Amino acid sequence: MIFYFTSTGNCLSAAKRISKKTDDTIKSITECIKNNQYRFSFTDNEKIGFIFPCYFWGTPLIFDDFIRHLNADDFKGHYIYLINTYGGSPGNTLGSAYKAFKSNNIEINSGFYVKMPENYMITFKAPSNDKITSRLTKAYSLIDDIIKQINIKAQNSHPDVKETIVLPLSLAVHKYYFLNRRTDKFNVKENCTGCGLCEKICPSGVIKIKDNKPVWNGECQQCLGCLNRCPKSAIQYGKITLKNGRYVHPDAFKQTD
Repeated sequence: MIFYFTSTGNCLSAAKRISKKTDDTIKSITECIKNNQYRFSFTDNEKIGFIFPCYFWGTPLIFDDFIRHLNADDFKGHYIYLINTYGGSPGNTLGSAYKAFKSNNIEINSGFYVKMPENYMITFKAPSNDKITSRLTKAYSLIDDIIKQINIKAQNSHPDVKETIVLPLSLAVHKYYFLNRRTDKFNVKENCTGCGLCEKICPSGVIKIKDNKPVWNGECQQCLGCLNRCPKSAIQYGKITLKNGRYVHPDAFKQTD
């Protein structure tokens, strides 16, 4: 089984690719949390994967929350691997994830990083089509190599040397994430059609459609799924995102995949 958390499709595409080559089922972490599902049954010798993005050089809060509520007994005796997708630099994200699992007495056997197109439009401009194609081509090649490592139950550990070096900076950067979850800067332009997609996909449930427009209330994950996946690009974050474009994985959300 492969658990994934995604906002714009990078982690979902990785989960789908691995699933196609391993015949493993995939499961949305967001849906598990919404359904209050934290117990799972696995077949003997079933490998278990967790695929998640890098947020401010660390793990998303929703991912940490999911890990914390898992029943450790369900995972005993299974080969467990992690895949972290990132756009700029991952910092100590895998090291942070290993620590989170360890706090719940779940042992991780291996962890891997995969660089994919950037989607944090508050800071970055959307990648060009050529850059998206280039990054995804390299990412899929790396994922195929990772699948080989999974099949032989390869072992590694995190934090590694590089992660240890950047650990102090990673901790400082990730603290900013906790302070940056306010939603008061989100706004919507007049071209919004009130389709409700943003409300439907928000993992934190802080978006509600009122008078045919989205309204934000509460602390969000900063996944920017609402902003990037809006069909009309009507959602903005202050004025920062007006000219930064949008990124959604070109294939991840296609129903035919």
